[in-house]
Amino acid sequence: MKKSAIIIALIISIISLSLPPASLAIPPPPPPPTSCSGFLSCLQGIKVEGLKVKYLTHEGLVGNIVSDIAPIVLGLAGFIAVIMIIISGIQFMTSSGNPEAAAAARGRLVFALIGFALIVLSYVVLQFVDQLFLGNVIT
Repeated sequence: MKKSAIIIALIISIISLSLPPASLAIPPPPPPPTSCSGFLSCLQGIKVEGLKVKYLTHEGLVGNIVSDIAPIVLGLAGFIAVIMIIISGIQFMTSSGNPEAAAAARGRLVFALIGFALIVLSYVVLQFVDQLFLGNVIT
């Protein structure tokens, strides 16, 4: 009796271990799109939950890309300009009365300030153009 119970338990455990559990079943892939006429129309058939894509239409595609990239580029340029202002100020203070070093630091400071002013001016122009043509506000 004891041997038959062990054999039955062994057979049941082998069978249960050889079958894949239902939680590991892989769902079938979605059917491929029937036809695409271009890159953007092929992308419209892809549905990913939680993914928000705003470049699927040709209307304002370049404008939307520029309005998304412009704040990043201008922010980095402003950061570099502020670093250059700080460095040239430190060089001006540590010139120790040397007129050549002071003049070089003063020149760097002037160019860094002009560059910073151009960055701020370009931000204002880009925001005006973006509002005028796209109706978006660069933040």
